[in-house]
Amino acid sequence: MTRKQLITCVQDLGRLRDQLAEIKTAERELTDTVRAGLEQAGLPRLDSAEYSACLHEQRSLVVDPLRLRRKVGEKMFMSCIRVDLAAARRQVAAVDLDKLGRYELSTQLRISRLPKKDD
Repeated sequence: MTRKQLITCVQDLGRLRDQLAEIKTAERELTDTVRAGLEQAGLPRLDSAEYSACLHEQRSLVVDPLRLRRKVGEKMFMSCIRVDLAAARRQVAAVDLDKLGRYELSTQLRISRLPKKDD
């Protein structure tokens, strides 16, 4: 791939990511609007010409960590557990969390918009 082709790919990727962000925001806003409208109208479902919106209750399993630990034992429990870092940060100082964990390195591609050039 030439440098010029790669520059074109970076430009295209940046535009796509901008569009995705706009679409996600619009989707969240419309979802909230439709959900609130259905709830306010007392409608469990509403059909348009092409789509159907339905309020659906979903069950989510929430496991009591202490009961799981007693059931499976310490070693298996440690292989099952994950730490919610945001919650841990609210409870423990960052310096202390650094001592309790380890950093893993990963590579991510970041695309950011450059300031517009004046012609």
